[in-house]
Amino acid sequence: MAFLPSTCQTGIVARLAASILVAVLGSAPDAVAADVSEDDVKLALLYKITRFIEWPEHDHDDFLLCIAGADTFDSAKRRLTVRSVGERAIRPVLVKDDLTSIHCDALYIARTEADRIPELTRSVRDLPVLTVSDAPGFASDGGLIGLTTRNSRIQININVAASKRAGLTISSQLLELARIVGDRQAKL
Repeated sequence: MAFLPSTCQTGIVARLAASILVAVLGSAPDAVAADVSEDDVKLALLYKITRFIEWPEHDHDDFLLCIAGADTFDSAKRRLTVRSVGERAIRPVLVKDDLTSIHCDALYIARTEADRIPELTRSVRDLPVLTVSDAPGFASDGGLIGLTTRNSRIQININVAASKRAGLTISSQLLELARIVGDRQAKL
């Protein structure tokens, strides 16, 4: 199911989307369309998605949101630094090389970094890291959540096998909104 359906729920969903953007981005509804980029919308959605994910115990105070993609990082730093996931303040971290010294809670890989996806997802495979990207086929290729845009609507694709490998629990409420995809890697 698409995140923004076009059926009779459109009005409800449009108000929900606007309230998500206002709550996350701190903008008035009229201003949202004028100064919000696609990256901002996807980051707002990522922030909301974290509320429907359960992580195992952690050993650091901040919620480390690792981001591969400088433009996306700048947007996240501007919009999400004052936010928190549960009791943990979000700290955006730019991923320049590898992730061996960073203990990410979530990893967002911008589609501009698509060539790095195999390396980055391999480095956090089997770790409790929520991997999210807007690169085509991300969830089917072993990532946990793929965000795709179709007809100006964002669709959430979830790879349940990847969430089990990561030891993350996804709320049934989020699963109901998403399209469940298989793991092509498991079939190879």
